[in-house]
Amino acid sequence: MTSKLKAALFLLGAAGSLAVFGVGLIGLWRSFGRSDIPASSGQLVLPNEQIPPADEPPPAEASQSWWKPRRIPVSKKPGPPHGSEQQEFVLDESNSSLMKGVSEWGVQRWCDIAGNFYSTRLIREFSYVNPGSNGPSVRVRVAPEGPTLKGRLEARGLKPNFAYQIKLRGLPDDDFEAFERIGYIGRWRLPGRGTNYTDNDYRAYPDKQKVEAYILFDFFVTDGRGNAIRDFELDSSLHVLWNGSRQAGTPDADDLIPVLVEANDPEKYAVPRRKLSVEFIWAERELCRYTSASDVIRLPPGKYRAELVLTEESFHSPYNDGGYWATVLSCPVEFTITADDKAQVGVAVADADDDTRSGKHQASTR
Repeated sequence: MTSKLKAALFLLGAAGSLAVFGVGLIGLWRSFGRSDIPASSGQLVLPNEQIPPADEPPPAEASQSWWKPRRIPVSKKPGPPHGSEQQEFVLDESNSSLMKGVSEWGVQRWCDIAGNFYSTRLIREFSYVNPGSNGPSVRVRVAPEGPTLKGRLEARGLKPNFAYQIKLRGLPDDDFEAFERIGYIGRWRLPGRGTNYTDNDYRAYPDKQKVEAYILFDFFVTDGRGNAIRDFELDSSLHVLWNGSRQAGTPDADDLIPVLVEANDPEKYAVPRRKLSVEFIWAERELCRYTSASDVIRLPPGKYRAELVLTEESFHSPYNDGGYWATVLSCPVEFTITADDKAQVGVAVADADDDTRSGKHQASTR
């Protein structure tokens, strides 16, 4: 090899090293400037997970300089502690309302939180809209007045070992003021299959009556028979649910909720499981509605006519039977929110015109 060839190879290698180093610096600079990556205060590494390193988590908003990151965890444990409810069915037609089915067959999920697929018989016979005497039944009782929305939900015969989001959804035709209050502490959905819209997107959209405004504030997971009881209290604004056992993420370990999965019924499962499994479910915070990790989200004071809805959690499944966040049950609710000086009323955050306070910076797509 001639000396000229050696010199050329040396220069080429040096140029390549400098290029890689430069790309790395650009990537580092961009990561500190990005607002679509949620910050985290910790992570739990579970088997089979591939969690990206988070030694120095980026800030939650672009408006924060990189040397002063906002330590707002991506995860949030909502409401009263799960499992603290009185485990006895007490709701009936005299003290509660029955939720009615919503037809969204094409986007329903047909496997449980562990990915166990349901039997052909269950898929054929199960119906939210026409439940029959042995089908799904969900009753709800809501407190008529208080500093936040409180209530109790009792479910029977839903899909077994299944996660349901609990949402409050506005009714633009019946109570437009309440509709906007809900959206400005929660989320907007414009017509189409898109999901992440900002406050500015909503303000710019001309036909407000076609927009969906809702706040996801809690969730529950059914047992092996499809039953569940949940005492709820709106204190959080959430984005979506994740399975910490099967999906990458950076939740605070204290925000993981262990769920025992019993999938051994051959009438309900295509392939019954002899052994129990434990799944860890966590809720992603709607970061744009928070100024600090300690914020308690509350609805602004006033009267509300809205509806409580249940949405199937699909866990971002890539499979057809994994669903696409089908809203399957609903019931109208009326209540009054009184003033609560201790709470973080989300409107103060949501009124900012800056898109850095928008859903576009969320890590997930739903």
